[in-house]
Amino acid sequence: EISKGLEDKLKHTAIAAFKIMGTRDYARVDMRVTSDEVVYVLEVNPNPDLTEGAGFMRSAHAAGLSYSRALKRIVMLAYERGKRAK
Repeated sequence: EISKGLEDKLKHTAIAAFKIMGTRDYARVDMRVTSDEVVYVLEVNPNPDLTEGAGFMRSAHAAGLSYSRALKRIVMLAYERGKRAK
């Protein structure tokens, strides 16, 4: 269990890293947190493993998405981006 403040900091950091790196649709942002809640980004992976037990899908599940729903979301994001590009 983590504090609401740390949860907010992690979300903000992940979104900022995602945007700064120019990733699209989905990515996995690996972070570490020190005992005094300093957040460090280790890497932004724009093509993470999408198998059901992989870290990206475990995170999706923790966010309330089933495996199939997470995959549908990724496909729809790419589809919508493609439509806008035309």
